[in-house]
Amino acid sequence: MPMKPNEVILGSLLATCNTRGNLSLAKKLMGYIVEIDPNCDSNYALLSNMYAADEKWDSVKKVKKKMKALGIAKKPGFSVVEIDCNIHEFVAGDTSHIYSEQIYEVLICYLLN
Repeated sequence: MPMKPNEVILGSLLATCNTRGNLSLAKKLMGYIVEIDPNCDSNYALLSNMYAADEKWDSVKKVKKKMKALGIAKKPGFSVVEIDCNIHEFVAGDTSHIYSEQIYEVLICYLLN
């Protein structure tokens, strides 16, 4: 590589390891990622998910324990819906949005159909 990879490039490679199921390369990449950006929650979560998919539960526990020791918590993902030409963001289980009742009604309708 003609330049030193940054956390974005390494994170992309880590995601590709997940897609390809290459856990051994993912572990090596995570070592480099931690040196550059030790607090990125999504990389830890991805590695943990890869261990879980491979049923390596002790490794899952180690990743979670390391995250806790470093004070890293997984940030919740969010969803986006459009209502009356307005974009609204929310996280799963969130009821603080002004239109949360209507949002959940729409989602229930989609699930039932």
